[in-house]
Amino acid sequence: MDKRTIAKRIDYQFTDESLLEAAFTTKPYSHEEYQKRPDPERSNPPLEHYEMLSTLGDAVLNLALVDIFRERGLSDSGDLSICKSKLANTETQIDVWKEFTIDYHSLNITKNDVHQIEEQGALEIIERFFEGLIGAIFLDSNYPVTKDIIRMWYNERIDQCVNATKEN
Repeated sequence: MDKRTIAKRIDYQFTDESLLEAAFTTKPYSHEEYQKRPDPERSNPPLEHYEMLSTLGDAVLNLALVDIFRERGLSDSGDLSICKSKLANTETQIDVWKEFTIDYHSLNITKNDVHQIEEQGALEIIERFFEGLIGAIFLDSNYPVTKDIIRMWYNERIDQCVNATKEN
């Protein structure tokens, strides 16, 4: 799957495509590719991978969701916590990721990663790709753009959570 197709599916075009590449690269793949290089080329660092982007993306996702809920009128800390935990959890992130229909063969992963995804579901790998993608969008753009992307991806889920808390 090419970057243009991915951009359409996530509804975001990267200015710096290396961020998208890093978001879709596991640490084992980065080190595996580094080891394949001839010795003179090993002075260059290994490929960037999703770990830092995933950490950043997790923080941005939590911030954006709370910010969006606040804009929608949720001010009770208990309601905010409930909605955030429902939408920032692994299961929901994977559901949103699946909506992108990004084939895992488009990702920079090792054979072991493929096995984990195919045989075990490897939810933490998919979650890290999703959070890495958010972190990459944040670094490529800014917080308001990233928040708008998250709002678009989560819109129906946000509505459901806000409406459910208002009914109680």
